Amino acid sequence: MIRLLTWSAVLVLGVIGCSRPSPPRAERPEAVSALPLGLIIEREISGRIGELILRDPAGVAVDNRGTIYVADRGNNRILALDSNGNLQQSLGGLGGVSGQFTQPGFIAVDNNLNLVVADEGNRRITRHDARLNFVSDIPLATTDDTFEFGTPAGVALTDYGDTWVVDRSRNRIAVFSAAGTFDRYAGDFGDVGGSLVMPEDISLLPDNVMLVCDRGNRRLIAYDDLGGVDWQTSLQSWPDLQAAAPSSNHNRVWILSRTTGELGLVDRRRGVVYTTGPVLTGSPTALRQPFDIAMDRTGRLLIADSGNDRLLLLRVLYPGE
Repeated sequence: MIRLLTWSAVLVLGVIGCSRPSPPRAERPEAVSALPLGLIIEREISGRIGELILRDPAGVAVDNRGTIYVADRGNNRILALDSNGNLQQSLGGLGGVSGQFTQPGFIAVDNNLNLVVADEGNRRITRHDARLNFVSDIPLATTDDTFEFGTPAGVALTDYGDTWVVDRSRNRIAVFSAAGTFDRYAGDFGDVGGSLVMPEDISLLPDNVMLVCDRGNRRLIAYDDLGGVDWQTSLQSWPDLQAAAPSSNHNRVWILSRTTGELGLVDRRRGVVYTTGPVLTGSPTALRQPFDIAMDRTGRLLIADSGNDRLLLLRVLYPGE
């Protein structure tokens, strides 16, 4: 079920100066220093999608065509939706063979339309093409040492095909080559330098820099492609750093709190510069245990609102729009 919030409805809610949709965010230089005026829910996707009702949506990602990928965790499947939220493809079912999942979590897609899924229950990373066809997997529980890797959390792809996997229980990041072979680790348990405590989400920034939500240390930390620390931003006052979504302004990142349902905009030099939520314009229902956040090519935010079994598509309003 897709609920569409029209712009006339937005005016009724008292948002001034928004009588028409804004131009695509990707086509305007978002490097300006202006802060958002607010967020508006444009669409709410919930209820029956295909043969099943959306339950506990987790990871969300958007490719360069605008296709939205969602991990429907409660149904152990992956959904591919068009930019309006209509179902295009689905893949899944409970299990551990190709085409099946057990509690899929974070997902990522690259510019070549390769999709990777953190299949948490099966302790593996699965690879798929743009039509969700199974390509290969990276088993994290090896026969030589079943405890070599812990529990996968965030996952991301570099421009040249390497897969970076957040190892939540081992407090580190495992890097695999484009062929799926283990290459190296980044990060280690601790609170100094590049060390991690309870890391969660990971996202690709320009120049193959990887941004990690270092949940236990309450900071964002960015690694270069060799695993060295590129920059970090302390977020000591932010409650529960669950997920992050880089904006088209490369100095700013949207962040999400799973415990409070709050959203924040972080400037890498100034820290949190804007907050909102858990109630957003367009719905009286507060965000409840949201899992992931992403930004599409037009500047819309997508939120997997797990506790309410819905996916939200939001427009960010800036001065002058």
